[in-house]
Order: sequence, then structure tokens, then C-alpha cells
Amino acid sequence: MSILISDLKTVPGIIGSLGLGIADAQKELNVEYLRSIEVLVDLVKALTPGRDEDVQPGDAQAKKDLKLRREAMASLLLQLAPPRYQYTRTELHVRMDLSQRADKAASVGGGVALGAVAVNGSFAMAASQEYRAAAECHTVIDAMLPTGNNEMIFKELMAAAKTQEAVPLPAAVGHDAATMDLAKSVAGKLGLKPAESK
Repeated sequence: MSILISDLKTVPGIIGSLGLGIADAQKELNVEYLRSIEVLVDLVKALTPGRDEDVQPGDAQAKKDLKLRREAMASLLLQLAPPRYQYTRTELHVRMDLSQRADKAASVGGGVALGAVAVNGSFAMAASQEYRAAAECHTVIDAMLPTGNNEMIFKELMAAAKTQEAVPLPAAVGHDAATMDLAKSVAGKLGLKPAESK
């Protein structure tokens, strides 16, 4: 029976592995999207002449040109933006129907002969046990974006986070580090100054 219970306990692990796998795959999609945006920003900057650093503080015409250039860049980025892929819903159906059967049999026989008289005896025993266990699980994993109906939920979470004592985050690794590096690179190429982490 314990073997069956042990097998059924693997169901949550299967679901957990699926969720983590989707999260990892989504991070990879995000990294590829940012790489495409970075290449696109370089292309748009090449198509729109002028540099932000060339603008002098008192030069009104240069500031006007800079504004027009940024508007042109924004328009081109919107028109040429690469597709962004998002896992929106994943459904997992797990059904396990397990059975275990144990059969045991034993027999003992013997005989005694005294002259013309013989006595024989035998004993046989059989036992059978069968256990059955079943489990069924239906899991739905939905992407939750901070827009639409979810916007209020994210605002409440952010407000609650402000009241909590600050907890240092672990260093970004793997896809997380690549995502942060690419986001900073894109922001820098757009003339934006990324916020410094406290």
C-alpha cells in the first residue's frame, strides 16, 4: 500500500515541474524579445540622424529636433516592433490508476506407513491481497499581466510591499541576469537612465 501512496505523491511534483518549466521558457522568450528590440533600436537610431549628447542646454532648435527625433524613433519602434510571445494558459490533466496484487501460497504434505497401513496428510493455504489507488488532477496555469482586470491586484500588491520591511533580493542569475542586462542596454540606447537599485 505504501508503494501506491508513494507513487500518488509524485503528482504535485509533476505539476510543480511543469510550472517551473513554463516560467523558465517564458524568461527565455523575454530575453529573445529584448535582443530583438536592442537590434531594432540600433537600426532606428541609424535611420534617424543626430545624437542626444550633441544637444546643448541653451539650444532651442536642437531640443526641438531632439523631440522630433524621439517621436520618429517611437513611431518606427511601434511599426517595426518584433512579436512578443507569451504563455497565456497551460492546462495539465493527470490521472493515475494504480493497482498492486500480492499472492501467497504454501503447502505441506506428509505420510506414514506401518506395514500394510499407510496414512497420508497434506495441508494447503493460499492468500491474495489487492490494493487499488486512483488520483486525478486538473491544473490550469494562467499568465497574469499587470493590465486590464489584474491592474488593481498588482496595485494592491505594490502598496502592501511598500509597508513591508525591505528584504535584499538574491543576485540575478541565468535568464534573469540576461533580461536585466538587455533592459538596461535598451534603455541606455533610447537615452533613458535606468533606475539604480537601492
